[in-house]
Amino acid sequence: MMIMKKGLPRIAIVGKPNAGKSTLVNRICRKREAIVHHDPMITRDRKYYLTDWGGKYFYILDTGGINPGSGKKMDLQILMQTKKAIDESDAVIFLVDITQPVSAMDEEIAGMLRKSGRYIIFAGNKWDDVRGDFHTEDYLKLGLGYPVKISAIHGKNIGDLLDEIIEKTPAFKNTWACTEETEKIPVISILGRPNVGKSTLFNTLIREERAIVDEVEGTTRDSIDSVVKIGEKTYKFIDTAGIKKKDKKMEDLEYYSSLRTLRAAGESDIALVLIDSSAGIAKQDLKIIEYCTEKGLSCCVILSKTDKPDPASLKQLDAELARKLRFASFIPVLKISALKKTGIGNIVRVINRLYNERNK
Repeated sequence: MMIMKKGLPRIAIVGKPNAGKSTLVNRICRKREAIVHHDPMITRDRKYYLTDWGGKYFYILDTGGINPGSGKKMDLQILMQTKKAIDESDAVIFLVDITQPVSAMDEEIAGMLRKSGRYIIFAGNKWDDVRGDFHTEDYLKLGLGYPVKISAIHGKNIGDLLDEIIEKTPAFKNTWACTEETEKIPVISILGRPNVGKSTLFNTLIREERAIVDEVEGTTRDSIDSVVKIGEKTYKFIDTAGIKKKDKKMEDLEYYSSLRTLRAAGESDIALVLIDSSAGIAKQDLKIIEYCTEKGLSCCVILSKTDKPDPASLKQLDAELARKLRFASFIPVLKISALKKTGIGNIVRVINRLYNERNK
């Protein structure tokens, strides 16, 4: 269950890849919320984190590193998500790496932010050693004045940055320690192996393109969430990275993504476990279901992509699933095609039934 605070200011962090946006998110939130990695473009979707400074609560929006001039599909999708984050925000932290000279990419991002009409807090990251060689003067050409020099990794001048956000963002003037209006809502995580259709289902449920969808396995790197109202009720849905079978050759990024997925599941009330009906039932699918039951989550198994197999294969899959789920025969099973939007309404009805049972 989540207690949702309403009407809080939103601050987006925007910049090119590897400027240190996710590191700054973790520093502001005072805990490891976002995945930080040396590879660029780890953050791809926009993410919301609740935090506070000086008694004032607000949401930080982490975004993917953008390259406005790129024509690549993934870059365009990240740019679209970032623009939505800017539109939703009351102010934007424009983060640059002041150990590097100003680039054409920085100039394009600065121009985009000026056109947005949002209040811009200009910050120069990686000011780790005051004796270092920095390009602070170079960034004056952006027309945003001197950047606030910070070190997200070491916490230098983060307080000054947050003070400026609170003092100069108009949305904070009427916002006190916490909004009184709160609402208790169910938290639903969408789990499964990579490429089973989790992000497509997530986007369908929240009726928005929040999660980047691609045929490439591992497109979702970190868990992202969205609060949405369906009918008269409000829900929080979490899209998660695919859970792979543990392997000695598993890269550290895959390992951290799996950890975040398991943490998201542990903080949920209900788990929707997706199984790709065109790929059959794997041991890993059953292990995910077993994990959910061990953690005390209410669970629903969803056979996705049911538009692909023929009726005979689907009937055979039903029998196989019933046989393999004998250890948890109480778990409801649904069939959907998120792409064709069939069976989606049944998901919300099952969620309501499971949540009511949990609260008895």
